[in-house]
Amino acid sequence: MKRAILLAVLALPWSGCQGSSSGGADYDPAKDPVTDLSAAVSAAGPARRRIILEVGNEGCVWCDRMHRFIAGDQELRTLWENRFVVVPVYMGPRNWNQEFLKRFPQVTGTPHLFGLSADGSLLHSQAPDELEAGDSYDREKLLSFLSAWAPLR
Repeated sequence: MKRAILLAVLALPWSGCQGSSSGGADYDPAKDPVTDLSAAVSAAGPARRRIILEVGNEGCVWCDRMHRFIAGDQELRTLWENRFVVVPVYMGPRNWNQEFLKRFPQVTGTPHLFGLSADGSLLHSQAPDELEAGDSYDREKLLSFLSAWAPLR
């Protein structure tokens, strides 16, 4: 049983907890973000990663733009995929996840990013509009955000 749990935890960064590099995250209103965050904490420490809670939903145009922007930039994609365990948290009409999100600062728009330490403690709350540029994202601002909150290696 312990071996099965360990294998599940080690696979977490490459599973539905990790935003896909094809242009979207697995925003599932039925998922339990408490369970997902707990699994991310279990995975982040041994992998020497930090955690990004990515709050959004499948209809979020800016969420899709962010994923496509990151996927199209090798440096951003490498930081996103190798230095963080990303936990998509659905927030929308099918589940606002109020109980879970009330422990964090107010979500001001989507995708809202919370940078967490490997133990799940809040380090930073990132408003999405501060990373945008026109109808896309500002590469330097995204790079600055990811670099500032990536764990030291």
